[in-house]
Amino acid sequence: MKKVKIFFIYADNCAHCDESLALIESCVEETELDCEILKFSFEEKVAINIARNNNLNDLPCCVIGRRGLQTDGIKEASVMKAIKEAANG
Repeated sequence: MKKVKIFFIYADNCAHCDESLALIESCVEETELDCEILKFSFEEKVAINIARNNNLNDLPCCVIGRRGLQTDGIKEASVMKAIKEAANG
């Protein structure tokens, strides 16, 4: 299994972003897989490039492996599935 990088894009002082990050962190703890969460403010150039390359246009959003998730799509089942797919592949 390979290390899973999670690219999380957020806005400062955003309650939805805070909730989504907490959910992602909880999923990472549950999996026991080797994961790294990389956090970027939506204003950073790297965040803009990640979002564009993955057709993401709403906050919060994240990219796990080849899967881009945003706003209401950041649910426990979706995050866990994306982490497992990225670790295996």
